[in-house]
Amino acid sequence: MTPGLESLLPFAAFWLVAVLTPGPNMLLFTWLAVSAPRKVAVAAVAGIQSAMLIWAFAGLFGLAWFIERFPGAFRAVQVVGGLYLIWRGLALVRSAWTGGPGALRTLRPAQDFTPQSAYRAGFLTNMSNPKTLAFVASLFATTSVIHGPLWLGFISVALMIAMSLSYYLACLWLFTRPGALAAYARSERAITGGAGAIFAFFGLQLLANGLQIWL
Repeated sequence: MTPGLESLLPFAAFWLVAVLTPGPNMLLFTWLAVSAPRKVAVAAVAGIQSAMLIWAFAGLFGLAWFIERFPGAFRAVQVVGGLYLIWRGLALVRSAWTGGPGALRTLRPAQDFTPQSAYRAGFLTNMSNPKTLAFVASLFATTSVIHGPLWLGFISVALMIAMSLSYYLACLWLFTRPGALAAYARSERAITGGAGAIFAFFGLQLLANGLQIWL
């Protein structure tokens, strides 16, 4: 049975976890959101989303081509992607458990940033982050969207951008509220630990799918 719109529900659930997981993109954005004019932070978000669009289409069309021509190798990618997600999830859980550093670090003034330089920083930060590629590839490999019609793939890409953009804009609004940054910092360990557990679960599922051919 060809996947339809119902396949977007697990797709969106997986991507929501990825969006909420602190990382280099959120570090850059948080720094600019609390120490630079709003237009600078918005420009950084635009750069991050531009890179995300490239990663999303690469995941959609790259995996579709890969699956069609090398179905056996795709199983290997599922295994590797599953192991990566398990490792990443356990690392996040351990970081949350031990109180290790998360996305928020000591922030410094960002007056030297212009909207143009902030856009470049956001774009390059996301494009140079290998975790983004791993998350996007695992996202399409874990869910059934990749096996659906092309229009479903385009909707999934639009959904990814909409969810990510909405999250950053909501954070921008929250970070400008009194005491919001301190509240985020207090809850970061819980967010990190929960995201790690969910990533590990998805990793186990992906690993099991990849190993089916040999079991």
